[in-house]
Amino acid sequence: MKCIYCEENVSDRANFCPKCKNQIKCLNCNEILEKDSAICIMCGEDKKTKSSNQNTIKFQETKKTRSFEASFSNEVGQSIGEAFGILLTNKKNAGFQSKNLLNPKPNNIAENEEVLDSDFIEVKPSTTQNDRVFEIFNESNDKITLLETRLKAASKRDYGIRLTIIYLYYELIKGSAKISREKLNSIIKDASLYDGNFRGWLTGTNLVGVHDDEIELKAPGREKAKEYIKEIFNDTIEDKWKLGSAAKKRKKKDIEESKNG
Repeated sequence: MKCIYCEENVSDRANFCPKCKNQIKCLNCNEILEKDSAICIMCGEDKKTKSSNQNTIKFQETKKTRSFEASFSNEVGQSIGEAFGILLTNKKNAGFQSKNLLNPKPNNIAENEEVLDSDFIEVKPSTTQNDRVFEIFNESNDKITLLETRLKAASKRDYGIRLTIIYLYYELIKGSAKISREKLNSIIKDASLYDGNFRGWLTGTNLVGVHDDEIELKAPGREKAKEYIKEIFNDTIEDKWKLGSAAKKRKKKDIEESKNG
């Protein structure tokens, strides 16, 4: 299918376009969305909105003055204004004030005044880990689908760990701090990763907490999830073990060292 916004070819399983990152399917009923509609016209579900903390800032400096233009949300406007006010007043043109951030250019700056290329700084929009985790999983009719299978794992065991941590983070972002262990086991079994190694790790790790029939992601696990998500979308990191690959047989020497250490 093609993206309704940029016409990029995307997988039929995708809810988001990998190029423009816009939502193209309803997360509730999985129907294709209307381009200009704020909701799904089939079930009324709201479209997922982009994070409000994305911003663009441009700082320009001439031989005589400094100025910048900014575009950002109201939530971060005040803190950004204070930070750049300090930055600009600490420079050699200490008299420059940035009270009006949306029109910071002083009246005495000529329209055609030269701007030095070497003094141009641009901060590009950023995407949070909360946003990117929705590019890894898709949920439709209580069925979880793994959209991104390249988890940058080094082994089968590492793949199972990464899948567990990232999935629990996905549920946490949606508002479920705890999920049933049966639900997690189902996902791990669907990926053919449920074995003794996985069960042993799950009961002995400090990244997750297992309470009777429920499981949750601890604080160290949340940080690890963010780290894993960064690695998944980092094209410079090699994807050593892919889903469906046969597990590598461990040498006898390695097994003995593992038991002793």
